[in-house]
Amino acid sequence: MMPASPFMMKAFHVADENRGQTWPNPCVGCVIVQGETIVGIGATQKGGRPHAEDMALAQAGVRAQGATAYVTLEPCAHKCVFQLIKAGVSCVVAAIEDPDPRTAGQGLEHLRRAGIRVVLGDGGALALEMHRGFLSRLHRQRPVVDVKMGMSLDGRVALADGRSQWITGDVARAHVQVLRSQYDAVLTSCKTIVTDRARLTCRLAGREEHQPLRIIVGNAARLTPDLPVFQGGGPVWLISRQGVPNSLERLFQNIISIKHEEDLKKSFINLGKEGLTQVMVEAGPELITSLFQEDLVDRWHLFYAPVFLGGDARPLLQDLLTADLQQHRLRILGTQTMGDDLYVHAETMGHTTIPHTISA
Repeated sequence: MMPASPFMMKAFHVADENRGQTWPNPCVGCVIVQGETIVGIGATQKGGRPHAEDMALAQAGVRAQGATAYVTLEPCAHKCVFQLIKAGVSCVVAAIEDPDPRTAGQGLEHLRRAGIRVVLGDGGALALEMHRGFLSRLHRQRPVVDVKMGMSLDGRVALADGRSQWITGDVARAHVQVLRSQYDAVLTSCKTIVTDRARLTCRLAGREEHQPLRIIVGNAARLTPDLPVFQGGGPVWLISRQGVPNSLERLFQNIISIKHEEDLKKSFINLGKEGLTQVMVEAGPELITSLFQEDLVDRWHLFYAPVFLGGDARPLLQDLLTADLQQHRLRILGTQTMGDDLYVHAETMGHTTIPHTISA
């Protein structure tokens, strides 16, 4: 894969501004260049439409004639390629192919047949990262699942009585707001909603009107309408094996019922069918342990506060079914000091790459 050129980097930057807001479509960036001058910039819009190419071509107008279009994902074969052909671009540079069966190389082939030069692979590694949720939904039928947790240096997430708020400091908590803004949905358990009275909204300036979806897993009979999660902040979904009391049905935009014998993986496959591409889990040890045991956790956002809580406090993970050290090993992606806290970004071993081929 080629490193990203400056114009492709610009396309990634533009796409990143709408990350978490475009599902079920990928968040794509497009930059149209005439000579060495950018004449059009666009990103997939909220809700997935219009596409990035539409936005960039509208801005470029007649200046797209003979220009080069840099796109972070192969243009869709059912519309965008024909828009590019009609506009008269001379070259399309795509980071990776689109694995969606409706496109899957067909978009690039349409361009070639129209006499347009195609370059593939510019910034391919960055594209795999940018679009990893979209690729996961297509290849694995489920969104990527990342866990966020704040804890003490000895790996404890709450006191023995369950109190867990404000272990980490202001800087770390502010970064959590940034993370929430980048995901389609935040998922938690009924227990966390009740115990912590969690709202799980994104409180970044400018994001008030487009909140991540909030998904609650568990028995809705434990919930009450006065909980903060139901007091504004966007739609709430429920995943449950139990029936929902009639008095609570109105609280949920969508109720996904799973059978008692079905595992958590089935729940996330259902979320993939609903179009979700990336989910951040903010829950307690019970749900996180279950997700880890079922090999569903792709990445970890871990915030360590400089404090010890001791052996009576609650650990991040409960008892694991196996003591296989290699099975539980993580790959560190990066570390950063945030105020007095330490942020560790890690990936579960074996989840490094969503299967994808970048063809020549």
